[in-house]
Amino acid sequence: MAIGTLERVGTRGSPESPPQTESEIKGRIILATEQYFPTLGGVPAVINQLAKSLTSQGWEVHIIAPSGNRKDYDEQSKFAIVHRIAGRQYADQQFSFPLRRNGTEHHFLSKKMDELFEEIKPSVVHIETPWVIGRAAIKAARRFEAHHSGVRIPIIASAHIMPENIESLLGQQRIRKERKYPLVLRKLAEKLAVKFMVHTYNQADVVIVPTESAEQKLLELGVVVDTEVISNGVDIKEHFNPERIEKERLEEMRKDLKLKEGVPVIGYVGRMVKEKNADLIVDSIKSLVSSNPNMEFYVLLAGGGPERERIMKKAEELGLTEHMKFFNGEKNDGRYTDEDEPYLFQLCDIFAMTGFVELQSISTMKAMAMGKPVVAANALALPELVPPCAEEDLKKPLIEAENGYLFTPDPTVPIRRQRNIEHMDEKNRKVVIAAIARGFQNLLESPESRLRMGMRSREIIKRHDQDLVGIAMGEVYALAEALYESKRKPDIRTGSWIPR
Repeated sequence: MAIGTLERVGTRGSPESPPQTESEIKGRIILATEQYFPTLGGVPAVINQLAKSLTSQGWEVHIIAPSGNRKDYDEQSKFAIVHRIAGRQYADQQFSFPLRRNGTEHHFLSKKMDELFEEIKPSVVHIETPWVIGRAAIKAARRFEAHHSGVRIPIIASAHIMPENIESLLGQQRIRKERKYPLVLRKLAEKLAVKFMVHTYNQADVVIVPTESAEQKLLELGVVVDTEVISNGVDIKEHFNPERIEKERLEEMRKDLKLKEGVPVIGYVGRMVKEKNADLIVDSIKSLVSSNPNMEFYVLLAGGGPERERIMKKAEELGLTEHMKFFNGEKNDGRYTDEDEPYLFQLCDIFAMTGFVELQSISTMKAMAMGKPVVAANALALPELVPPCAEEDLKKPLIEAENGYLFTPDPTVPIRRQRNIEHMDEKNRKVVIAAIARGFQNLLESPESRLRMGMRSREIIKRHDQDLVGIAMGEVYALAEALYESKRKPDIRTGSWIPR
């Protein structure tokens, strides 16, 4: 069964290679989330990765997530038992929230959560998304403690989302198919969502953030509980390891995509959503082709999402069909399987990440694990993955990095306002497009640079090995338990520590 594949079960099953007896179980962990397979995105992948690592360490993992099909049921993933709560999809299936039932949503969720907690009896609760299910899990944990004398359940929360991501998500919501919600309503909803998010995080004992830039951002927003920086991690030993690529399958995929052997490929593998700024890839390719009409290369875009059809149409209108290839997938929607993913990265010689609001960028980490140089935005967490060379001027439009190039979004505008290219004026947009095109050209013209920077990518990503992340996560669970046992919690108003 592939990673992320789920199998419906009528009775409780057990994860692959689980502890066999109660004494062998290190503890039971609940991962509570609005986002899980088949929903697209980095969060489901990170959750599955974490479940795999925790299971190998002896934990029994339970995932609580919405069903998306208005039914309650349990199913078996490769590494966890998944408890589905009746829900429906929102925002092009990026999120799935629970349904109202028997009156209020709160009443239904409270009852369902209480039933699950009584059944699972968790040692730790880990909140993966800070919304309805996450908040309900925290409250259920406290009720469980109140009903079971002496029981203490540490609460961990992981930060996978920032205000910039919320704005992008809200921008995709529509009143009807042809009309988006007005900007003023989206801004109000974003403000309320950020308050809700921060309040949820402040109910935890420890908040885990993937990067130092994300940690600083949360502190600025008002998170006052203990924070720990732990990478989301990537499977660099098995799944994203170039040495494990089967040559025959790679060549078959290359043939299907009509990619000539020996011709370099610029690629992006990930969700096709507004915040990824795929327009910048298309526009920079147009610039590169115009200035170098005889340069031979391909651009491979793989991934599903609401922007895919528009980007395909734009590439056709700009006359780039000879250069640009789109992975279709089994359903002709751009989505790829877990088995396809490392091969798509391997087909690329250069990886492009043009999003400005990456909290860490799982896609970039996967490309680095496959030994690819990266052209990315000098924004938020990306310079932590693509570190600039020491002597470089960080205000230049294009900055040479250890394992690729960084292009600089408008230096006169705070990055929090540069959520996507709609916030850029035309003059600066042209500068950015030219910088990206130059970064691509430098790497296309130098196979030696691609090899050297790609090797450096593989070195940098070693510290993000998911096995190391799993060990660090276990240490954080112990830390959270210690913080909880101290019977102290943060005062939301002052930030000081006060008794519970």
